[in-house]
Amino acid sequence: MAVSKTLRYAVMERDGFTCQYCGVSALAAELQVDHVMPVSCGGQDTPENLLTACKECNAGKSSSLPRKPLDNRDLSRQAVELEERAALLARIRAAGRAIGEDLHGEALDLLNFWGSLHSWAIEREKPRHGERAVWFACLRRLLTLHTADEIEEAILLAHFRLKTGEHEDYAKYTQGILRRKRIEIEREEAAREKAQAG
Repeated sequence: MAVSKTLRYAVMERDGFTCQYCGVSALAAELQVDHVMPVSCGGQDTPENLLTACKECNAGKSSSLPRKPLDNRDLSRQAVELEERAALLARIRAAGRAIGEDLHGEALDLLNFWGSLHSWAIEREKPRHGERAVWFACLRRLLTLHTADEIEEAILLAHFRLKTGEHEDYAKYTQGILRRKRIEIEREEAAREKAQAG
């Protein structure tokens, strides 16, 4: 019976996508799933009897029996490593959600600050459509590049420099202010690095 794609992937993931015979990674060689105890000698298609091998090692092994049996301590160690990896991924996902919630709240605060300058009603949740929704999305993106204080300062500057105009003009002007500020900072950092290196 052929090894299923799901089982093949699970075995390769368990083995860290490296050949268990020579240590070569998936980036350097084609990997296959090998039976520790060959099927011709009674081996089964179970995770305990499968391991990751590069094409060369697997071809060299053929149907020969292993010199030493698979060690349960190795499997236990790998199981613990996989559990730790899964827990780490869960923490990373939770942190990502928390950052997204923070950005959402900050963007809403900035949208309401901007709206207060233009006599808009206060938004209690994310706007779903219209120019406020576009500006909200823009503010979320800007928050990945700038602090809320920098954005608020740019909004105020745009408000005082553009006495009249469409909301889109204010948004573009605010973004331009922030872009110029970021370019200025990058130039200063490059000059500082050049001075330190030179």
